[in-house]
Amino acid sequence: MATFEAIGLNLAVGSFFTITSLVMFTAAVHWGFNDKLAPRTWARPKDVIKNVLEGPYYGLSWIPWTLSLSFQQMLEGLPGTGTRKNGWSGKFLHCNLDGIIVIKFHALCLRVAVFASCLCIFVVLPLNVTAPCYPMVSGMDLCSNITNLTNFEQTTLANIPPLRFPSRVVEIDAGGGRIPSIEEIFPDAPGSTWRLYVIVVVAWAIFFYSW
Repeated sequence: MATFEAIGLNLAVGSFFTITSLVMFTAAVHWGFNDKLAPRTWARPKDVIKNVLEGPYYGLSWIPWTLSLSFQQMLEGLPGTGTRKNGWSGKFLHCNLDGIIVIKFHALCLRVAVFASCLCIFVVLPLNVTAPCYPMVSGMDLCSNITNLTNFEQTTLANIPPLRFPSRVVEIDAGGGRIPSIEEIFPDAPGSTWRLYVIVVVAWAIFFYSW
């Protein structure tokens, strides 16, 4: 079962390769290995990448630079990426409409990811972690299973007791038995019902934001 220890190991390995990649990118830009980074810049002056990125930490400076680009700049061309005078003259590098559509799609994915991450971390995560389980309502077996969850599973929906419990389900007798009450059909678990409603609202918010 997943635990924070196992996830931490994956995070450490991923962070190592991420930092290594950024360092290698910085070195490639510094030494002018444009053919290893962007083939379109190979036939242009070697400083075209340096002209648009602020050094010396190119591995990090490309992130804010990329996010600050406008679609008009991409269509008209980026100053400093020309074919003459060390990149400051001639035809600049630019994107066609197909490239703009792809970039807009990735920009949408980035906004949705940031929006969903903020809601999940600051709203859903605290609800999952602090969810109580009452043995008198949910039963000893269910609460015992929830207590035995791993430290990672306690941050998920598995830590919230379900609302419909087998001991409270009332079958409708086709021969004229009594009709169960609303409380029996839709049981309410103290401390759980409103949490599930909030999670549903968060899911709908993410859906409409990415519409």
